[in-house]
Amino acid sequence: MKNLEVICLKGVLQVLLNLGIEGQSLGNLNELRGNLGIIDKYNRLFETLLQMLIDKDYIFEHQGAIAITRIVKEDLSTFNFKEALAREVLDNNDSQAHANLVAACIESFAQILTGKCQATDIIFPYGSRELVSGIYKGNQQADYFNNILSQFIKSTIENSVPLLEEGNLQIQNRS
Repeated sequence: MKNLEVICLKGVLQVLLNLGIEGQSLGNLNELRGNLGIIDKYNRLFETLLQMLIDKDYIFEHQGAIAITRIVKEDLSTFNFKEALAREVLDNNDSQAHANLVAACIESFAQILTGKCQATDIIFPYGSRELVSGIYKGNQQADYFNNILSQFIKSTIENSVPLLEEGNLQIQNRS
């Protein structure tokens, strides 16, 4: 997942660069967001992404403006988001579902941020859950936790049946 995070941050930075973030002032985030055309409802997301990019040294403030290091610029000049995701999936097949979801989101990220389309239309195209279903099943981590949960539920039911038969189980009304 660490590699996927790096790929995502680079993809986010490419989107923000295309929106014109470089050279903008970091002083007033609401003004910055407005200059980039990012709608109000993504204020917290935008602030969080900016902080992540700063923390990972992708962007920094230089003379009151957002700057990108020469190394990051060179890296981004040859960076291909879809190719990087494809390589990550080859190296870690369990990340396929995550990579598919991220690819769809980053591809439409500028339109989402600027309110030209809804994030839910991208994540659930035509109401389908197909793009997210692999996040919840069919990968090692999800299957592990789903198995633990199903065993817990099974055990709880098995332990409750004798109490129901004896009439000792009391259900509290929580309304």
